Amino acid sequence: MTDKDYVRIFFAIDFSKLEKIKIINELNLTKNKFNQSGFRWTRREHLHVTLQFLAKMRKADIKALGNSVRKQVIGSISPFYLQLGPVSFLPDTTTPKTMVIHIVQSKELTQLSHLVGLGIKNIGYDIDDRPFYAHVTIARFANKKCPLDFLSGLDWSHFMPIYVHSVTLFQSESSGDESTYTILDQFDMIP
Repeated sequence: MTDKDYVRIFFAIDFSKLEKIKIINELNLTKNKFNQSGFRWTRREHLHVTLQFLAKMRKADIKALGNSVRKQVIGSISPFYLQLGPVSFLPDTTTPKTMVIHIVQSKELTQLSHLVGLGIKNIGYDIDDRPFYAHVTIARFANKKCPLDFLSGLDWSHFMPIYVHSVTLFQSESSGDESTYTILDQFDMIP
């Protein structure tokens, strides 16, 4: 097999168009307020919460993967709301690479990530065994010398709760500093 036989994929909570517009509008206020140019801000269509990620998967397994995850998720968990929280940096403030909005952890969100992971494992792929850490990436560092103090106290807890009712499978293709996400599959959590 060659590299053309493999893809990078991830399962995610994809926000509605309206939710994405509201998040971008809020981000624009943040950008304008602090006028920081040291970031590459996330495009609207890339806003999501990753549930599970596979860096290398055989294209031939995509349909089986979608079916396996569907089987684990549908009927096993009801739709729920997630809440945005404070802004911080990953992996940390001394060597930041991304700016993220934390998602307030809930048993439903953790369970959904776990169910997606079971579906992946059921067709023979390994998953990341680190604890699940839900977040929305809102920017990547373009300039490592950008001051971070402007984020002190920046919190999204006031933002409307986001209704989670479906799971989306994306393919991620990188080209230089840009990524393109393509929806491969999407399904509702209720049968």
